[in-house]
Amino acid sequence: MTKDFEITEELAAMRSVTGTTTGSDLFTERKIKGAQQMRMKKELREQQIVEAKQKKQQEAANARKLEAEKRKKEKEMQRLQAVMLKHKEKERLKQQKMDEIQLNKERKLQLRRLELEKAKALKKPNEDMCLADLKGSTLSDCLIVLQFLHSFGKVLGLDNLNDLDLSVLQEGFLNTWGSMGKVQDLLVSMVSSAVQDPGIPAGHRSKTCLGEELTDVEISRDNVSEILQIYMEAHCD
Repeated sequence: MTKDFEITEELAAMRSVTGTTTGSDLFTERKIKGAQQMRMKKELREQQIVEAKQKKQQEAANARKLEAEKRKKEKEMQRLQAVMLKHKEKERLKQQKMDEIQLNKERKLQLRRLELEKAKALKKPNEDMCLADLKGSTLSDCLIVLQFLHSFGKVLGLDNLNDLDLSVLQEGFLNTWGSMGKVQDLLVSMVSSAVQDPGIPAGHRSKTCLGEELTDVEISRDNVSEILQIYMEAHCD
């Protein structure tokens, strides 16, 4: 447009289309770009797979490390517990030994006191009046029993002979001062020894009322009178 308001139109320059982009070129370029994008996506997926695999391997390694540390701590705890138990057992055995030593000391002291009391009692003279109710043949029988026990008691395997003296026999026969049990035990021991040797002569009754052989019966305070009766009947014929 000029200053006089005249409109003119200029034509575009004339160029040859030789060597410019064609439709085939555009298709090829698009195909190349698509292949590149697919390759990039594939590489991205492969990279993601590798990273995921590495992450999984790292997590597994961390888990193994944590498990190893856990086992190590458990092993250390077990070792400490074993040390503590060993120490406690050592202390227990030590205390047990000390208790046994103390108990043995107390037993020895008690035995020593009993021996002193017994020695004191033996040194103390007994008047004839103290042996009332045991006179004549009964008293002499007690003395014979004591002499027999002191002479043959150990050979026959009789126990607690040191606890028997004339006063104990007297108290046992009179059932006073709790000595009856000692006399009964003495009778059980002597009858048990006699049943074994010399035993019951052949041809005589050798069974209890329950049909048990005398040598198989466990003689006690409850059955000693029956066993003694059978023994005396067999040897008094």
